[in-house]
Amino acid sequence: MVDSGNIKYLEKEIQEIYKELHQYPELAFHETRTSELILSKLQEWGIEAQLVMLTGVIGTIYGAKPGRTVAIRADIDALPIEEAVDVPYCSRVPGKMHACGHDAHVAMLLGAAKYFQDHRGELTGNVRLVFQPGEEGWEPEDMERLLAAGGSERGGADSMVKAGALQDVDIMFALHVDPTKRTGQLSLCDGPACAAAD
Repeated sequence: MVDSGNIKYLEKEIQEIYKELHQYPELAFHETRTSELILSKLQEWGIEAQLVMLTGVIGTIYGAKPGRTVAIRADIDALPIEEAVDVPYCSRVPGKMHACGHDAHVAMLLGAAKYFQDHRGELTGNVRLVFQPGEEGWEPEDMERLLAAGGSERGGADSMVKAGALQDVDIMFALHVDPTKRTGQLSLCDGPACAAAD
């Protein structure tokens, strides 16, 4: 069990990562700056990671004791929407913004990665980090690029599976921010959530 007080030391760095990501949103399969930031942080923290499927990133933290492998997933792409909120870290890319919270997802997963890497001596098993591109949809020419890189016509998630993101994984977790919930409030349900047929 991780007490919130035990992760306080990560707060400032994760906030800065979030603001950086929010200022430079990138659309599906164009998340090059985003994946470079992810890779540089993971490498800085000594976490084995690789770039896959154009802009996806897979990393693994190896625990000190053998056990199961738990995967945690964050989506990384932004949307083609003009940001209308005036904050110091607003989007600097006209017509693009992180309107769906993927910048927060990436920052949170990087925070978790840093914490687990710092405490890997206490880990039983491994943690797989999955930073998935192309969650929000893509242009036809981007699909051609993805297929040429060995990806799936089903998009980012299936392409990450093809790249080995779930190899030897026993269970996987993800989350989604929800602006209708108060800060610190979690919402769980039994069965599918946030599903769509597109």
